Amino acid sequence: MLKRTGIKFLAAWLCVMCMVYGGGLPLMEHTSKAYAADATLMVDADTVVAPMKDEIRGTNIGLWTRNEFHPVSTRSEQYVNLIKEAGIKMIRFPAGVEADMAYWDRTNSYEWHTGPNPYTRTITADVLDSFMSLVQEVGAEPLITVNAKVNDKDMAADMVRYANIEKGYNIKYWEIGNEPEFFRDAYAVTPLEYAARIREYSDAMKAVDPTITIMGPANAQPMQMTSWTKPVLSTLADLNKPLDAISIHWYPLWGGQTNPNSSSFPTIDNLLTYEGTDYPNSYINWANQFTDTTPTDNLVSYRDQYAPGALLGITELGQVTGGEEGAGIGDTMAGALWLGDVLGRLAYHQMDFVTQFLLQGNQAYGLMDINKNVRPAYYLYPMLNRYFGDQMVATSSSDNQNLTIWGSKHTGVNNKLYLMVINKNQTQDLSATINLSNFIPESTASSWVLNAPAINSQSGANINGIQVASNGTLPTIPGNTITGVSNSFTRTFPAHSITMVELTGTEETPEAQSRYLGQYAVGMNERKTASDYPGTQAATPQGWGKIWRTGSAQWSVHFPTTGNYDFTIKAYGEGGGPAFQVKLDGQNVPNAAFSPGSSWADYQGSLGTVTAGTHTIQIYNNSPVAQSNIDVAHMDIEGAAPGPFTLKSPANNASVEGTSVTLDWTQVIDGKSYAPFGSDHYTVIVSSHATLTNPIVNTTVTGTTHQVNNLQSNTTYYWKVIANNASGSTPSADVFSFITPAGPAAPSRYLGVEANGMNEIKGAGDWPGSAAQTPDGWGKIWRTGTAGWTVNIPAAGKYDFTIKAYGEGEAPSFQVKLNGQNVSNGAFTPGSSWSNYQGSLGTLSAGTHTIQIHNNSAVAFNNIDVAHIDIVPSP
Repeated sequence: MLKRTGIKFLAAWLCVMCMVYGGGLPLMEHTSKAYAADATLMVDADTVVAPMKDEIRGTNIGLWTRNEFHPVSTRSEQYVNLIKEAGIKMIRFPAGVEADMAYWDRTNSYEWHTGPNPYTRTITADVLDSFMSLVQEVGAEPLITVNAKVNDKDMAADMVRYANIEKGYNIKYWEIGNEPEFFRDAYAVTPLEYAARIREYSDAMKAVDPTITIMGPANAQPMQMTSWTKPVLSTLADLNKPLDAISIHWYPLWGGQTNPNSSSFPTIDNLLTYEGTDYPNSYINWANQFTDTTPTDNLVSYRDQYAPGALLGITELGQVTGGEEGAGIGDTMAGALWLGDVLGRLAYHQMDFVTQFLLQGNQAYGLMDINKNVRPAYYLYPMLNRYFGDQMVATSSSDNQNLTIWGSKHTGVNNKLYLMVINKNQTQDLSATINLSNFIPESTASSWVLNAPAINSQSGANINGIQVASNGTLPTIPGNTITGVSNSFTRTFPAHSITMVELTGTEETPEAQSRYLGQYAVGMNERKTASDYPGTQAATPQGWGKIWRTGSAQWSVHFPTTGNYDFTIKAYGEGGGPAFQVKLDGQNVPNAAFSPGSSWADYQGSLGTVTAGTHTIQIYNNSPVAQSNIDVAHMDIEGAAPGPFTLKSPANNASVEGTSVTLDWTQVIDGKSYAPFGSDHYTVIVSSHATLTNPIVNTTVTGTTHQVNNLQSNTTYYWKVIANNASGSTPSADVFSFITPAGPAAPSRYLGVEANGMNEIKGAGDWPGSAAQTPDGWGKIWRTGTAGWTVNIPAAGKYDFTIKAYGEGEAPSFQVKLNGQNVSNGAFTPGSSWSNYQGSLGTLSAGTHTIQIHNNSAVAFNNIDVAHIDIVPSP
């Protein structure tokens, strides 16, 4: 076991709750009870499933509450303290529909509730400056939503220019629009049109600041993922403009629902229902499905297909749509229970950020009302900030409807374990047996409990009897001491409560081991498979290595901190007098000489105090008798980080063949492949920046390869891998780079309005055209008509075409012609929407050619509308 100098290495803490009644003092904690539990809660402290990122503690601030922070001179201490105490780390502004009504005004000419036609709201430069002053003071990350309803990419780009170039705010996150499916009348858009708009906005904004993160499409409900989110993302991928982050909204209950039998009808019962068969996203377990791999329509699947490496987040999370319709639900203790369960669930399922809706307002989902009176849900945030870790570990509950458990640790701290237990039962105290794996707690622990007088209480909530002060501060809250804690202990949790538990580990808590395999040690004389004698599948499942007399084999080992480290070597001795000596950096380790027998056995010792860094550990065969061999299965070093390793392919500075590449860091020695020693998972980072900033991939995998898709053409990418285990992390020895091939030649575009023989020439907005689909206008070819272009082909070769067309009538059709002859496979029957029709012109000689579109529709009054034809060399 690893013993670090001067530190009591292993301790743990648990915060199991005590019973608290609204506003009162906490009752005395009781020891664990022996009666049967209502549920079993499981925690595996060694299995990290996801990070609990700071940005999960996000919120929205509405433009209509700007008086709270603007001007800066009138900002109240109470308002700032409430945000700080909550530990809010991401703030979206302006909240909700206000973004799509807002005009950006760098001249400060309009009041916030007015604007030039058609805008009805205004974000002035002064208000933005005050907002940035607020987020800087409270230590939060700003997220700005720009107006995409009124299509003005230049206005959005100017906002980026003001904020990041002129003022130096370096705002990273920018969201394009808000709930575009609700744009109405002249502003209505289809998913494909909106994807084109996002592309235009992204290009304009990144031309100002290429380091920003563009997110969207901010659809209103998860049920619209297939009809809106997916086509937007897939279209952007087709345009080679994938989003940097994917955002969506979620409100399980509908404020406008009038059917009391619907699962989306606003009631506390419906809000707290875990699963059911009515309206799928009204249930708590829908949170799992945002990122679960089944069904296939989930954000992870969309990201991997259409935006590899993109962040995933919810930019509006509330209990009931509509705000005031949720009164008596979202603003109650029930709203806090739901939020605690769901935030934990979203983080557990690897969501990157969540901005709860709303920080302040009289709407029921606000964390505080317009007068800054906090609701029960507010207290969840300081609980998470103070009493929860940043790495979530594996947990499960036998009764998800009533009891939820989340567990966590802090990165690099193995002697602490943090639990959050949520009793969603509205009236009953419930007992639960908590079973801990891979963690031995001390017999006492500390707990904090959030509760209120009743499930529907809108006030009176407190943590261990403590409430926020009139100046917005929340004092240090002593934890309640509980006893009788063990690897399996039973506690009673009060009705409608959230309990945080801190556990401290004992000295007996097992230290994580890094395993170094004998088969792959440097200098090993013979490398053997699992079943090569004297090995067996049972004794040497990962193979073994043979060290001849006077030989030595070694590994490079990464020690994360200075301290005492122990080792265990599994070995077998061959011959008349086998013996071996363990060496550290070439020097004999004291008391580390062994004489192994003729059976596989463990040989243990201490390396003594080892300084942090990389060291060489050797096994030297010092047998006095000839033909005495040392067979080594492995060496385990407690507390060691993964061993040093190198990247394999693509080779550094390689030119890859396509825009998909498989990264490989499998290690190889003497033709044998193996994983980096001591690692149980890897962090893969890919970026177009040599400093690895703004990565397109930042993900965790368990294998030693990872495929990256949808890369940009003619781009240099940089990548590294970090090997991880419970004791620490080891980055790859180098950062590698590779370059993708040049993409296909930019198409030569020939516009419909410029074609010879076009029967009618139309403007961009003439029906069925639109500014999004036909920004350059379009042309109409009547039945039996032909329109064409003279095209200069610069070099002989094969050429492809793409025609953007729309069919009018019952059975429209057209034929593509080259120099008066039909092009093979160039006949099409366009539908009543603007679509692309693709084919090949075949091999063309260099020089001038005529390309035509002939309307060969069999039915009268069937027209072919043409936006353009693109001609490009075949790949």
